[in-house]
Amino acid sequence: PKRGGTGPGAQPRTCTPAHEFEPAHAKARPGRDMVRKAKSGAASSEAADAEDPAAAAAASAGHSAGDGTTDMQERLGGGVLSYDSMDSMAVEMSEPLPPVPPGTLEDDEEVVEAAKPDQQIELPPIRDQDQGGAGGEPQGSAIVVAGESPTEERALAKFVARIKSSNVRIPDLPEGPRCPQLHLVDKICSLPYRYCQVVVRFPGPWLLFVLVALSVVIGVTWQPIQVNTDISAFQKVDGNASRDFDVYHEALRHTRAVKNATRLADRNTFEIEIIYEAKAKGERDQSVFAEAVLRDIRNFEQRLRKLPGWITLCGQVDERARFLCEPGESLGNYVWPRRLDAFLGSAGYFRLNFDGLARERFPVPATLTYLAEGAALPHDPWKFLPQHYSGPQSTSKLLRSVFTFTAPSLDAPNFGEEYSAFAQKELYPFLVASVLNSTLEVDPDSWDDPLNMNMYFRGDELDQHEVLEALEHDMKLAFGALVVALIVTWIHLESIFLAFVALLSLCFSILLSYVIVRVEEVSLASFLVVFVVFGLGGNSFFKLNDLWDRVYRISPMAKPVDRLMEYYRSAMLQLLPVFLTAGIFMVHLLSLMRPLREFGFFMGTCIMCRCVLSLVTFVPALLVQEQLVSPLMKRRIPPKLAAVLQPTKLRLPYPMIADSLMKVAQKGKYILLGVVVVMTIFGAAALAVAVTRGGSGLPQVFSPEHQRSAGTALLQAFEPSTFTQEEAKMNVTICEPWRENVSNAPANCGLHWCDSKLSSLNTSEGCACFRDDSEKRITTCTALDVKVQLTGNAGKFTLNGSQGALEEFVLLEYAGTQSVQWLSADDTTRPSLVYEHWESGVTYIEGLTKMPTARALQSPGVKGTPGCVERLFCFCGERQCLDPSGHKAMTRKLVLPKYNASRRLDADSVGAEGEDDEGRRLSFPSMTSLSAQTAGQDTREVVVIYGITPPVNGMLFEGTPQWSFDALFEPESPWSQRAMLAMCTDTPAELNIVAKDCWIDDFRKWLNSQGLLFPVQRFGSFDTELKRYIGTSNSASSKMWLNTEGSMRATRLFMKIKLEEDHSVTLKSRKRWLDYVQAMNDVAVSTASAWVASQAWVDAEAYDEALVSTWRVTGLTLAGIFVAGFVYILDFEMLMIMVGICFVAFIYLAFFMFCLFGWEFGPWELILMCVFLTYSVEPAFRIARDFVSAPQKKWRNEDEPQLAPLPPLADFTVGHVGSLVVEDGTGEFGDSKDEGSLDIPEDLTSEGSGVGDPADDSPEAALRRALHHQSGAVIMGSIKVFLCCWFLLPCDFRLFTRLGAVGIVVSFAQVVCTLVLLPAALLVSGRSRREPDIYPIGRFLHDKLAWVWT
Repeated sequence: PKRGGTGPGAQPRTCTPAHEFEPAHAKARPGRDMVRKAKSGAASSEAADAEDPAAAAAASAGHSAGDGTTDMQERLGGGVLSYDSMDSMAVEMSEPLPPVPPGTLEDDEEVVEAAKPDQQIELPPIRDQDQGGAGGEPQGSAIVVAGESPTEERALAKFVARIKSSNVRIPDLPEGPRCPQLHLVDKICSLPYRYCQVVVRFPGPWLLFVLVALSVVIGVTWQPIQVNTDISAFQKVDGNASRDFDVYHEALRHTRAVKNATRLADRNTFEIEIIYEAKAKGERDQSVFAEAVLRDIRNFEQRLRKLPGWITLCGQVDERARFLCEPGESLGNYVWPRRLDAFLGSAGYFRLNFDGLARERFPVPATLTYLAEGAALPHDPWKFLPQHYSGPQSTSKLLRSVFTFTAPSLDAPNFGEEYSAFAQKELYPFLVASVLNSTLEVDPDSWDDPLNMNMYFRGDELDQHEVLEALEHDMKLAFGALVVALIVTWIHLESIFLAFVALLSLCFSILLSYVIVRVEEVSLASFLVVFVVFGLGGNSFFKLNDLWDRVYRISPMAKPVDRLMEYYRSAMLQLLPVFLTAGIFMVHLLSLMRPLREFGFFMGTCIMCRCVLSLVTFVPALLVQEQLVSPLMKRRIPPKLAAVLQPTKLRLPYPMIADSLMKVAQKGKYILLGVVVVMTIFGAAALAVAVTRGGSGLPQVFSPEHQRSAGTALLQAFEPSTFTQEEAKMNVTICEPWRENVSNAPANCGLHWCDSKLSSLNTSEGCACFRDDSEKRITTCTALDVKVQLTGNAGKFTLNGSQGALEEFVLLEYAGTQSVQWLSADDTTRPSLVYEHWESGVTYIEGLTKMPTARALQSPGVKGTPGCVERLFCFCGERQCLDPSGHKAMTRKLVLPKYNASRRLDADSVGAEGEDDEGRRLSFPSMTSLSAQTAGQDTREVVVIYGITPPVNGMLFEGTPQWSFDALFEPESPWSQRAMLAMCTDTPAELNIVAKDCWIDDFRKWLNSQGLLFPVQRFGSFDTELKRYIGTSNSASSKMWLNTEGSMRATRLFMKIKLEEDHSVTLKSRKRWLDYVQAMNDVAVSTASAWVASQAWVDAEAYDEALVSTWRVTGLTLAGIFVAGFVYILDFEMLMIMVGICFVAFIYLAFFMFCLFGWEFGPWELILMCVFLTYSVEPAFRIARDFVSAPQKKWRNEDEPQLAPLPPLADFTVGHVGSLVVEDGTGEFGDSKDEGSLDIPEDLTSEGSGVGDPADDSPEAALRRALHHQSGAVIMGSIKVFLCCWFLLPCDFRLFTRLGAVGIVVSFAQVVCTLVLLPAALLVSGRSRREPDIYPIGRFLHDKLAWVWT
């Protein structure tokens, strides 16, 4: 029975609105040919009616009695008449419609008034012929006018008028049900079609609306971009050590809840560090202590301090802190002191002022000795020299100067702004010019000598400005790449309008991604996305434009809405690999490197936004181009200008290129054999180079030659710079060693000085002693106090080692001495003695020790003067002063058990050894700083933290770490104090501790000196005693976190450990530390729980985990590529071929990167390979899919009635009337399945359709069609990448430069791999089946599992 009929078994008729079946009809529409036939048939019908009305009436009667009338009534009854259904209705009517009655519906306004949208129009009464012809009851039928535009409404009204005025009689049937009200699901399902209606009807306004909406959304949600200028973020991984150190470092910014207005350390400070590296002189390294190097340093720093902005800012600094910027903290101040007195003279001393303004250099050994002995505290040699410097007798290639600007008060915001402006506009350009000047080589044509040292700098505001300036420079180059991308896109799309919309969409995708991602601080890696998007992102628009042309070729006369629906369906399939690529980039979120996570997330989001925006903005732009721009170019624009705006003649001959590539690919066996041989060689070479050269594992932001990269490595050799709160003594007195007791002698001497001969004066074993002869010697004394000073030992004489020799000397020298009594047991180290040979400038340094007074007791019967004093000065080395004034040489030698000869320290160099003749490391007893304790050793600092909650989880992206105080920490508890002291004193040897700085131990000693017990007694006040102790210590408060009341909330203890070269050993050391701290926490009470952090562990963890983590991400990325390929191709054989292509591309890139470019193997090198590999396989996926996917053949439902045969093509007329589809009550369309005579070339599911003979389904033909459609986008995309990447080569950031180099190489590889190697592999495979593997597998599984549901 017919559906909707009244006979037995009739099925109930349902009604579905037209917008629900429009998409299905679009898939099976007859196309423009049917439109032409409909219009041609209607026109011929009108002509026949006019010529022979009688024949028309007979034909009408015959039509009413035929079988087709019943079907027509079934299709009309209760249906919805739309403009799109007119074609099929006109075709199915065997009898032509009469013309519109004259004067009735010719006026368009009357038509519109008579037939409004959604208006129900009653058809004329129809009688059932089977019930007696005209005698039957008339049945009314209704249709709904559903026009999309006034033009369609007018045409629809005319069509309805023809039906109503015709004599066609259709059998009466019961009236069909009216269309029910749409449900929510129906409305949602109809949205795509309604969207296409809007876009087709208003493409220009819709495009403008989208762009304005995007601008508003981005503008409202925009937040200022905060760039993370910390380049060390690229050298860290999100591991436990890194999280601990980040939290500790962030907590350091909040050590004081209430800042002291008088305390300089609480104010804003801006520090500048300048590193000097002595250049090699010939084949040997030059010391930084060479006079030429020191002179260049002095001249540079004098010019630095004369900058106008420097003078202005330093004049605003608090008077107590002005010494930090004028003259600053520099070794040059001590090497070039200004003399205040004549040299020695009769007074026996002279004074120096360490302002660095003198033209005469002070001997470097004397300067270093002065600093090493603590006379210039808080300065010591390690303030200016690296950690491996072991003392005055060693040398160094590195030197550091520190300058600090301190705000005049706590609340001085203008000072920070002024310093920032000074640093950016004046200081930074001056430093950069000086650095470049230091890198100049010797110019034989110039009288100017190059500087003898290289310079590097860092500092507050300078580091940030340097990164931002480099970023600004690189972003300008990115703008150049954008211009190139615009030009290439312009040429390929043949439209300046489309190119502009495409590039505008790319820019919006980047901005929208930033709004969506919303990171606190944007990593430098995220700016890499800008280059990647500009260089690679426009290829999607190439493909969409080519797809638009193919859709138009298939249905050139189709209704715009139908064509747009079909286009969107194919475009989604076209962009599927791009969406999958976005998902692949999201895999980077699994990396341990936060910049890499941010890059992957930002890149993936940007790709998704680009795909969405390309559909929302570029597709309406295509309609605007078709409807407005192209006609405007032809009618209104001069031809020459139009040829520029639409450069159709510049389009490359892609079909010819594709045919040539196809001919090359047909020699597939030879190509594959050559590729195997070449890739084997390339792979072996790349593997050998990567293994032998190795890699740091840590990426560098700048090139190795950049001052930031080179200076950072050198800066790590120094102790971290700390704020100097007290000014070092600027004036010093240099004394003769024997002028201690003269009446006008200064109270304190910084050094002792005398002239000496160049040759050795004391070659025999023993000390040459001189007696003070300034006073008359008394021969008779009851007791003689002998005061002896010894010089000549590089270290220190001690009473324990010299007591016996001294007693023997006194007994022999002074007759009558019965015994020797020591008045004290403490020997005193005095400032060292400097021997200078004036003629040669050679200096020697020897220690000077004042021994305890030895009282020579005479015989009891001796009468004489009591309290006689004898002063002796003994030279126990190879040098002695020339003719000590007022002294007389003694004939007897003082023979000591051991003595060490002095070392020669000339004016321009210092000995390289740090050990004495017996192999012992030189020690300096007077130095008590932590740096002095670790002199000559490469150490790193370990911090033990109490009172701060250790971090549990890391951050996804870079930002401010979250931290909090430990609520359980109670420092006033005696057990907490005991636990802190035990943590510092009970350390095992396996921890490799070299030195300790524990305030809790000093606090214990202070309490004991005050007569108090440690820990603070139970009923005592810990806070009170701690505040008293802080008042006596300059550095104790800097190791604590204090609240508003000055009470301690948290604290830290410092320990120095030996730096291990092997990072795995360092990590094992960290494990021992963690076990030790955990053991101490288990023993201690819960009120004192500690954790540890160290920069050394952060570096070791980064070296160990960065590359491993990147390999893990790379493996997942490759797996994601293969999964995406299978999802898109659905074929295992094609996937294996794609795996081989990816392997070839991987080896090709590795060979260029590691062998030709000479790069190290690091994480970002792997990521760059993955980025371009992901980009390169997209067109290969499309070619493979076209190769295995056959065109979907149209099939017809045998239950549907046959259509009337079509007239010859010669009868078609050009024009678009539309097509009529009336729902038949079952939710299906009358002509949706009948395509016996409506076969179209190919369905758009095969992207290679429309090229060549569609009947030729051979592998070569399918491959040729795929190459034809993909070659344009691939070749033009590669050209764009090649040109854009040249703008990356001059970038400052090393990552951008390497991206450009890899992009240039990949642009060639993509064309070869995609358009030559892949087709060759497909042809060699012998694949003839044009069906993905998943389909026969699915059928097989269906057949095997059919018993489950049957």
